[in-house]
Amino acid sequence: VEAIVRIAEKPAEKNPTWSGTQPDPGTSFAPYRIYNIGNQRPVELMHYIELLEECLGRKAEKEMIEKMIANAKFGDIPEMLVEQEGRNMLGELRQGITEQGGRYEDYLSSIKKSEAELLVDMMPDAMKRVKASLIIREVAKLEDIKVKKEEIDHHLEHMKEHYKTQPDV
Repeated sequence: VEAIVRIAEKPAEKNPTWSGTQPDPGTSFAPYRIYNIGNQRPVELMHYIELLEECLGRKAEKEMIEKMIANAKFGDIPEMLVEQEGRNMLGELRQGITEQGGRYEDYLSSIKKSEAELLVDMMPDAMKRVKASLIIREVAKLEDIKVKKEEIDHHLEHMKEHYKTQPDV
């Protein structure tokens, strides 16, 4: 976050003399600049985006997956897969409410819905998540993207910590 604060005071400027035939990699025709703020420590892009969202207090507009979902052709997606994703979403909601000191049952009362009704409402988003997962899996396969065991172990430890108050997850 410190690096973001440092560069925030130095907005990129358009270089009017920039040429595509003899480009200067330190400048651009467009008023945008890419900074390497990782300090030799790689950071997952989505984690970085989540940090920015948190610091800025707003959600990023992530359109790429949405566009891929809209343009992709899917075969039959098992209903059980979508329902399980909906249940995962309910678990995430329950966890978020609990972490904020609330009670899930009180939340259901406040929206005047049963868990089953809420699950039905979540099905369109659950379907999107399943489709996004299928797309990401296919891209990873096509691009030969592999995940190291250490990365999986690190993520599992993070998930254990995140869901420690919810032993059934």
